[in-house]
Order: sequence, then C-alpha cells, then structure tokens
Amino acid sequence: MSHARAGISVRKTVVGRGVFATRRFKKSEVIGQMRGSVVVDDDYDPDYAVDLGAHGTLEPWAPFRYLNHSCEPNAELVMMEPEDDEPPTMWVESRRAILPGEQITIDYMWPAEEAIPCLCGTRRCRGWVVEAKLLNKVARIKGKAALEANPINRAPSRSRGNARP
Repeated sequence: MSHARAGISVRKTVVGRGVFATRRFKKSEVIGQMRGSVVVDDDYDPDYAVDLGAHGTLEPWAPFRYLNHSCEPNAELVMMEPEDDEPPTMWVESRRAILPGEQITIDYMWPAEEAIPCLCGTRRCRGWVVEAKLLNKVARIKGKAALEANPINRAPSRSRGNARP
C-alpha cells in the first residue's frame, strides 16, 4: 500500500504491517494528518485507537493505523484542540530526521494496566509497551511471574532481529 505523495508506504513487518518512510523527513516535520472515525462511547473497545479524552476515541484509517510502537520512537502524535465542539486534529510529526526505508514509530505510552511485552529491540527498550514513568507500576500490577515471562527479561541480549517494529 503506497502513499507516495505523502512520502510513506505501508509494508509487512514481523508483527503485521508498519509505516515506512519513502523519503527523508527532517526533525519536527509533519509526516501527515491522522484521520479516522471518532467514536464517543464509554464501552467501546477498539483494536487500534487514539484516546481523544472528552472527545472520544479515534479509530485511525490507513496509513497511520499501522504505526507501530517503539521505546525509542522517531515520531510522535501532535494533537491540536479546536475552539468549537469538533474533535481535535491529530498529526504525526518526526522527532528526529527519518531516512528513506526507515519504519516510522511512536511511543504508545499505554497505562500500566494495559501493558504488554515489548519486542522493539531498541537499546532503551523498557520491556513493556507502557508509558515510561509507569514502568515500575507494571511490576506491581503484573507480578514477578509476568516480568520473568517477558522475553526481553529472559534474553541475554537484545536483538534488533527480534524487533517489534
């Protein structure tokens, strides 16, 4: 799936699909607007979603539906609050220069209660898909057995070949 005009493409990865740069992006450059369906329902349990707070949940459409997590992301979501009752506008912006062929990733920053093992393989991988400041809380919630079962805690070294892009 190509979005050549935007400088990105969606390709297969070891965890499904991912968004890749097809051109160079400078630091702080807007990669694209995240569009999708906004759902306002407290009982809604989405597969892929961005919390919009009081505005509901954004179910992103391709290509940004396929943004994968990294503990050392090269991009981030930027939200612009509107002045009226419309939902906020969401943009994907580079945190550093991104080269062609590089996967574009963000930090999901999940709450500790929803943390899952992370396999991003970066030097600073936290071992869990969780907001960095909540990492200690994962141990209390998940328990010692879950921490020991996490592949990143069992492996003698972290390998980018086992990365969760």
